Amino acid sequence: MTDNIRIRFLVLFSVEPDKMNAAGEYISSLLSKRFGGATLLSSTDENTLTGFWAEDGSQFKKLYEGRVHREPIMGLMLSVLPEDEDEAYDLIQKSLSTAAEKLNLNTRHVHVETMKARAHHFDIEAIRKTGKGLL
Repeated sequence: MTDNIRIRFLVLFSVEPDKMNAAGEYISSLLSKRFGGATLLSSTDENTLTGFWAEDGSQFKKLYEGRVHREPIMGLMLSVLPEDEDEAYDLIQKSLSTAAEKLNLNTRHVHVETMKARAHHFDIEAIRKTGKGLL
């Protein structure tokens, strides 16, 4: 049994709406084959993730003067064991780069955050069988 400490990656990048399903499935499948699973967050006009980016947003200013762009965003969450953090970051980079080439994506800049998290899991069916799962 492993400790419940994980490193969670939040990966955000723009993808053309008509290519989101293919890109998400491709990248999530690659990451899942190595780390057991990934959570895909995606956006089209009917869904929830939309990014807003100032043209000069990478300059770390107190006030951004560049034009603000709106674009559909795909998000991905991946939780790994702490000892797998470097490998996971490398695989995220390679997966997105390969997806961009294979699927002819316009994706260029990728935002990646990492945070320390605790993972907990439970089985709803097992709780219900004990009779203690209902309020």
